[in-house]
Amino acid sequence: MTGLFLPESAVRSLLSEQERYWNPILRQLDPKLRLVPPMPDPPVGMLPNRWHVYREGDRGGAPLYHAIQTPEGGFLEMSDAVIEHLRKHDLRSSRSERIRRENQQARERSEARAKQRLKEDRVESIAQRIANKERPSILFSPDVRFKNRAYARRDAA
Repeated sequence: MTGLFLPESAVRSLLSEQERYWNPILRQLDPKLRLVPPMPDPPVGMLPNRWHVYREGDRGGAPLYHAIQTPEGGFLEMSDAVIEHLRKHDLRSSRSERIRRENQQARERSEARAKQRLKEDRVESIAQRIANKERPSILFSPDVRFKNRAYARRDAA
């Protein structure tokens, strides 16, 4: 398979077109966000040949880079799914705060249900043990019972 080789100016033009499209959308989320195109030799904190969302550090802090890649670490183009992911994980929005609070409450309810089920299982196990102590019985396999019945019939005859 042959690859398409473009002049550097054409590649730069395509990249700047992507940046022109996505940067206003990113700035709506946070004025300090911008898209950084893939680079073969990126600065420290960035992965080579991956798109990144860059955020300036607050009050002279270190800048943050979020690599845009597949869950396995492969190359991924900037897309609306990335924007939605950033919206969902935005720590500053009231919507994200509400979602985090709801998720926390759901986790707490789930943990409470799990504890309740565990308690019920323990109570049931204890009740079964008490019942076994009060009504002891001996279990025989079906083969043993059959043989015993045969002996009982022979002795009765």
